[in-house]
Amino acid sequence: MKSTPLVDAPDEAKLEFATSFMGRLVANVMAKEQELLGDWKIDKIVEAAEKSLMRKNLMKI
Repeated sequence: MKSTPLVDAPDEAKLEFATSFMGRLVANVMAKEQELLGDWKIDKIVEAAEKSLMRKNLMKI
């Protein structure tokens, strides 16, 4: 929930949102996104990390 109004909200407000219609909608959309794109996103993160590590290693030479 980074960069949202809920980040600094009290736990009670977060729980209220999570159990609301919109909260459940967001959770369902995020779950479907993970189901459809999860492996692809992980591959992209690993790819970026490998490139970063390679650059760091080249700088040591």
